[in-house]
Amino acid sequence: MSKFNVASLLKRKDAPAPVIDQDRNTILFVCTGNIARSASAELIARHRDINDGWRFDSAGVGAVVGSGVAPDIDRELVHRGINIRGYRAKQMTRALAENAALIVAMDSTHRQWLIREFPQFHRKVVLLKQIQRAYAGGGEGNDALGYLTTLNLLEIPEDSIADPFRLGPQAAKKAVEEVEAGLDILLPWLGTRNAPQA
Repeated sequence: MSKFNVASLLKRKDAPAPVIDQDRNTILFVCTGNIARSASAELIARHRDINDGWRFDSAGVGAVVGSGVAPDIDRELVHRGINIRGYRAKQMTRALAENAALIVAMDSTHRQWLIREFPQFHRKVVLLKQIQRAYAGGGEGNDALGYLTTLNLLEIPEDSIADPFRLGPQAAKKAVEEVEAGLDILLPWLGTRNAPQA
């Protein structure tokens, strides 16, 4: 697939209309290996069970396919009472992108990869920390999906959640806390609109 300048695509006023199917009910979290940040987001979101018909899934742009949650991350999640049994990492695919209502990336490299690989879905790709900024900057009171998929937020360095893999318990704790902070905004915001019935 040919490369293009992501920043120029995001700034263009004549960019193609979003390819959003309002019947989708899956929020897809994406990171590198799908064993730390995105795995945490999926498992925490499922654990919180906002019970509005939303489904939560995750994948990696370079997944450690079939692996469970990374050791330091699993301890953080278990400490929070989250069941990690049966979790297995999977590779990001076009089918996952197509079937997601929103694709939530953990850092800017994931977002750029997703936009490069699946340009037709660029409007539904957002960073978790961008969601926090969007909500604080006027998103409250608006439909989360509608607002996030039409907003044209530029990335800032603080929007990325650092990869904690093999960096020890403190890095794992920080990453999980940052994921939780993002979900503290996203999940209630999604709860203002029931998911479409599958």
